[in-house]
Amino acid sequence: MLLQPRLGLRSPPGPRRPLQRRVEVPPAPGFSIADRHYSGKFQVRVPEKVHRRLAIRAAEQGVSLNALASSRLAGA
Repeated sequence: MLLQPRLGLRSPPGPRRPLQRRVEVPPAPGFSIADRHYSGKFQVRVPEKVHRRLAIRAAEQGVSLNALASSRLAGA
């Protein structure tokens, strides 16, 4: 049986596209960073050992890794 990788875990075959970098524009005078729109998404890279430890802890608590990370980042 051939197992397919989960979406988002592997790069597609073929040549890689160059990374597109977003340029952060500093806020105009009088414009607060709190006034910006935030999507609620960002990517964090962690060492494999940290990823493993968090995934195990999330499974033990019966929550998703995302829920565990969100809770930790929120200070809960």
